[in-house]
Amino acid sequence: KRLLAFDGSQRQSGVMALIRVPTIKPDGNDLYKKLHRCCNRLGLHQRIAVLMDANDRNSKLGDELCNNHMKLLELKAKWEGKSVKDMQETLTTYAQLSDLPCILILCEKGKMGDTFPSSMRFYDLRPRYGNEYGTGYTRAAVEQDLGRGFRYSSSGDHELPTILVGPGLWRHIDPRRSRRDRVDPADGCIRGLHTSLIPDVQTKMVKKSRTREVPVDDSDLSSYRRSYSAGPDHSDTGWRADQFHSRRFLLKGLPQIGKTGAYLHLAGLLRNAVGSCLDIRGAAPEESHDDESVGGPAAVDMQVDGSLERDYDASLQDQQPMLEDQEYPVYAEMEKQAFAPEKPRAGK
Repeated sequence: KRLLAFDGSQRQSGVMALIRVPTIKPDGNDLYKKLHRCCNRLGLHQRIAVLMDANDRNSKLGDELCNNHMKLLELKAKWEGKSVKDMQETLTTYAQLSDLPCILILCEKGKMGDTFPSSMRFYDLRPRYGNEYGTGYTRAAVEQDLGRGFRYSSSGDHELPTILVGPGLWRHIDPRRSRRDRVDPADGCIRGLHTSLIPDVQTKMVKKSRTREVPVDDSDLSSYRRSYSAGPDHSDTGWRADQFHSRRFLLKGLPQIGKTGAYLHLAGLLRNAVGSCLDIRGAAPEESHDDESVGGPAAVDMQVDGSLERDYDASLQDQQPMLEDQEYPVYAEMEKQAFAPEKPRAGK
């Protein structure tokens, strides 16, 4: 009903319904085809966009709108003050779908660092977590998926999204499920996933004993260190629980609070302070990464400072063979630099 209420006269009347599916074939493809067929038969294909983003799909969101929902693409271009062609080429992130009435189907996309528009009004996790008994779920996956519904709220924004879950996942969320679950009486927020779900998949952790120590609260990580060692697929493989490195950091925060933006900002400061060990006269190969393809909470200028570029340009030819054999980052070079990073402003 909310999707159909859009008439184009008011920009903020359009909302997004986000659906996560477990597999591309058959789940994602079948749902995508059926929704398209229904919209076409009912004459709604120019009032509601049906979009899909999955690992095996190369088309951009703007291309999909151009191919199937031209009137909506034209309307979006009008809102943004762009030509239809420019809108088609530049519409690549989920956040750019703001205020556009659409059903977005995701499979293995929309992961860490992604930002969804405030017009995301409905978030359906039932296809993703359809297990009636809630077995096989991990805390890392569930909290990450639920976290897509988090966002900052300000006056004039759309309502916060309604998240739909299946009975299996609800068993882990419902505060009546266990006395160990804790509900904050101030805001009614449920803090119980840490008591019922294992932290991650088995290939990323190895049990130290048969008994599992339950975290005291959702911020307690020490119990995980005492209960598990890093598994073969974990980035900490080979490190002891009591071993720390002065250059290893853990950035922790609530979903969608701005962790990726903070990380990219720090990376920008480091790059501007240290310079680039790559050949700055030619663009580095573009890596495929979910965070980059959809954009993070904040954009960061990653350009090398002009003076650093000139300094490096004079010596790169002699250093190039040596640089290609090195493993990055080069900590010895970083330690020689005099850093003066910007401090967060008040309230950050």
